[in-house]
Amino acid sequence: MRPPDDFRYIDIHTHLHPPRLSLAIRRWFAERSNWKLEYPTEPELVAGFLRDHGVERFVYFSYAHKAGMAREINAWLHATERTVPHGIPLGTIHPDDPDMMEAVDEALVGYGFQGFKFHINVQRFFPDDPRVLPSTSGCWPSTGSS
Repeated sequence: MRPPDDFRYIDIHTHLHPPRLSLAIRRWFAERSNWKLEYPTEPELVAGFLRDHGVERFVYFSYAHKAGMAREINAWLHATERTVPHGIPLGTIHPDDPDMMEAVDEALVGYGFQGFKFHINVQRFFPDDPRVLPSTSGCWPSTGSS
């Protein structure tokens, strides 16, 4: 089956991780599952593979699975944007980071990310966790009526 000539592929779920984190993830799966993670994870190779298979754009992300790593990951995701120009990065945050709101501002305003990737079963929080919805602090727009 062949798609129409004007069909556009956009991948919205591409994991790209900093090298050390990528190795740790592969090690974790090798020790705890039967998943065979054999494909390259270097951003340029992943982007090239997607491009060679007709993917026009792709959304990529990583995630902070523990406190204290979100800002470093976000900086790496931002730097990676230069090497994968067809990619669209999403940031990460961790609700236990004491500087979470500064990380949010840095990701959205400083880096221009369009949003965040939450991996709730790995990060162990729900999207409606009060720690990531600080509406009472005045940081997020209120959706309630007055």
